[in-house]
Amino acid sequence: MKRSSFLTTLLAVAALSATSLALAQAWPSKPVKLVLGAPAGTAPDTAARIMAEKLSTLWGQPVLIDNRPGAGGMIAMTFVNAATDGHTLMFAHAGAVLVTPKILKAAKYDPVNDFTTLGMVADSPMMIVANNESGEKNLADLIKAAKAKPGAIAFGSTEQATLPYLVGHSISDASGATFQHVPFNQPAQAISALVKGDLQYYVDGIAPILPLVKAGRMKAIAVTTAQRLPGLEDIPLVRDVLPNYVAVGWFAMLGPKGMPTDVAAKINKDMNGVLGQAEVVAKMRDISLFPSPKSQADSAAFLKNEVERWAAVIKKVGLEAQ
Repeated sequence: MKRSSFLTTLLAVAALSATSLALAQAWPSKPVKLVLGAPAGTAPDTAARIMAEKLSTLWGQPVLIDNRPGAGGMIAMTFVNAATDGHTLMFAHAGAVLVTPKILKAAKYDPVNDFTTLGMVADSPMMIVANNESGEKNLADLIKAAKAKPGAIAFGSTEQATLPYLVGHSISDASGATFQHVPFNQPAQAISALVKGDLQYYVDGIAPILPLVKAGRMKAIAVTTAQRLPGLEDIPLVRDVLPNYVAVGWFAMLGPKGMPTDVAAKINKDMNGVLGQAEVVAKMRDISLFPSPKSQADSAAFLKNEVERWAAVIKKVGLEAQ
């Protein structure tokens, strides 16, 4: 390459880098909208507000929560997918990314290719609980009993188009046990049935059931995480019985497709810094969430793997898009 051409290329690269850096430093230039597909007062809303408060301070601009619940998160995801202002982000829950695009024909978005993955926020572990009168004391006993009498044990979860329902089926598949899967429209209905003895086992996120476990109204059988949870170290893991089995709900930050790379990198760096603060960790744990900061690359790889994994489960279960 001629010296003049080399210098021209070098100057162009330097100019582009300077432009990108200036863009990242200038962002945000106005209030940031953080959209979520859940109503105010819910655990996702609380978690989003924890993040918004800290990021507002870092960014010098208000971070405003925009609740757009309904249709399994589709309304919120579609809104962010169409955003072009560079200041609209998605506080996405796992179901909106993994389940909704597969079971709702109206969900026209591709969660991997139509968004910029900014980073992971927190894991929402799931727990298998049992009626206090159930004979099986642990997951191994439960699987043994289900194998001995296929379909005789009622295993409840939230409604079909949800991650807990798919977790129940994936545990059946991984163990070779056959349960009678019973979906409930509302967690409160399932919890009531379990306490009364009309339901033997139930799987859901930890938040709605942990208080009842601590109160002695039901017993914890196992959690679905990779490691035992802080403060809940006495509760076994599903993977203790089914090696390598891990399945958690989670929350992630996404942006519209094509966000400037330096802005996306800034958001990832800042949100990971927030998630490392002891105060934030404590507040998240108060609502049964466990911060899980990751790099952009690791977050994108995680989401891609999750989409592929649960798409296979949805296909095997036979859920069809409506």
